[in-house]
Amino acid sequence: MKARKPNILHRDEHFLALDKPAGLASVRERWTDNDSALVVVWSLLRAEDPDARKPRVVHRLDKETSGVILFATSLVAARSLSRQFREREVEKTYLALVRGTPPEERGTIDLVLREDPYHAGRSVVGRKRGKPSSTDWERTETFAGYALLTMRPKTGRMHQIRVSLAHEGYPLVVDPAYAGGRALFLSELKRNYKKKKGKEERPLIERVSLHAAVIAFRHPVTGERIEIEAAPPKDFTLALKYLRRYRPLKERRAP
Repeated sequence: MKARKPNILHRDEHFLALDKPAGLASVRERWTDNDSALVVVWSLLRAEDPDARKPRVVHRLDKETSGVILFATSLVAARSLSRQFREREVEKTYLALVRGTPPEERGTIDLVLREDPYHAGRSVVGRKRGKPSSTDWERTETFAGYALLTMRPKTGRMHQIRVSLAHEGYPLVVDPAYAGGRALFLSELKRNYKKKKGKEERPLIERVSLHAAVIAFRHPVTGERIEIEAAPPKDFTLALKYLRRYRPLKERRAP
């Protein structure tokens, strides 16, 4: 899947917030020569000032996750933002499309996570070894067999939201690494779906159905509370559109 062009959500002399599209890695992957969000930001800065220093990474998003990502463009910002992330002062809000409908309206998932010894770049739930993770969640919208959840991770472990949801039995709609599907198709939602002759069905969404919607923190210099929001991209909203149309949750009538 080709990543769309990133949009700048906020910029000042100390940091830059980017709306990272799915398919674009936060930093360049060791095994490819593909661009990364870091390279995109640095190219932008150098186009304006050839002597611009390389921006600093203060946190990361999974390659297939869309949404807000921050880069420090000054040393003072790098130190302040890194400290805020380390001390869990940054508030992060994600939207997650999942399979299944949690019966509770909200809750917290507390787990111990460690790197998967059999699959590099993945996490698993550990017992004795690992690091504690904690994620608050809220049921935002429900459908027949699916749900939209608002996730607020309090820690920052690798694939924390993805592993936590799969462990609870509500994997992301699309997430083949953690029990989700490889894509969501209209034929999965619409009864009596008829495929167009001679045409292959296109997926509604074919990447991890997770979006980093909001990030809130203190400005690294002024201390002012900053909140930056990224609207869900087209594939995410398209999946929601057809879930609402073809998988509404019907109310039960009183006996």
